[in-house]
Amino acid sequence: MRQAPEEDEDEADMAQRGDLVDPFGFKVSSIVQGGSWKYRHDRFEDFIVMLMQHSGMSAKGEPRNVVSGQIPRPLLRDRTQEDRVRRAVQGAIPDVAYTDPGDGKKKIAELKFINQCRKRYGRDVATSLRTAVNKREQQLYQEYLNRLRLKDSRQFHTPAGTVGPLESGIITATNAGENFDAWVVGFYGEWSDKLTKLPEVLADAQAVRWQSKYGREPTDQQRSWLVSKVRSDIAMMATKLNAQVIIKNLQNMHEKSLPPTGARRRMELAYQDWARLQGRGPRTGGPFDRTKGWLSW
Repeated sequence: MRQAPEEDEDEADMAQRGDLVDPFGFKVSSIVQGGSWKYRHDRFEDFIVMLMQHSGMSAKGEPRNVVSGQIPRPLLRDRTQEDRVRRAVQGAIPDVAYTDPGDGKKKIAELKFINQCRKRYGRDVATSLRTAVNKREQQLYQEYLNRLRLKDSRQFHTPAGTVGPLESGIITATNAGENFDAWVVGFYGEWSDKLTKLPEVLADAQAVRWQSKYGREPTDQQRSWLVSKVRSDIAMMATKLNAQVIIKNLQNMHEKSLPPTGARRRMELAYQDWARLQGRGPRTGGPFDRTKGWLSW
């Protein structure tokens, strides 16, 4: 679901002025400044939708009528004229909506990345067992409901203990959570259980296209190769995006460690003065100005 930057699901720390790279890279891996976390999420979401559409599946990123389409028309027409209500409805947009090629059910999926923060990765969490991502996966549906329940209370004045229009919309759209998929990608490249099943779903969709094109089903070896290829492509994309977050965080930490622009300029001018006095820089022969340096006649 779309969130404002201050509502990032990782609750990671922001880089402060003078932050240094720690021995194990915790700060570099946990800060989410500069918009790199949003680019990572959106790029991965677009990549998954592209794979689905390429496989012949019906898929769409950030569909705007899945939840709001379940709200009664008179209520939606009367209240969405207010900006705050309109923003609340826009905040109920899921990440992906697609049709399962196996049973034909329409499903919605919520995508999350988790950073290397203590809240997600405790000392007793084994990354190889995907404990952190599976724990986050189990929280997403109820968290989704709680967020929509809060929006119903604030924007539609839904009494406590009753189901509001947004909450009712997601319950109807997901059949009380049965058609809701939570996809979680860990900082070490691990996937949650439901995301690990996605390559199989894509392979099933490709098998249908294969049969229509060649008049026969793919062999077990061909299908196994297809699953492996899709899994490798998704894993590579997640690894690249996580690496980009680390690089962006390093750049932000470096920029914040520099003096303010004014002080930096004064330091540069002072160095230029010293270089000229040492005979290491050109002197134009004019008078000296503290803000502009040596001037020409």
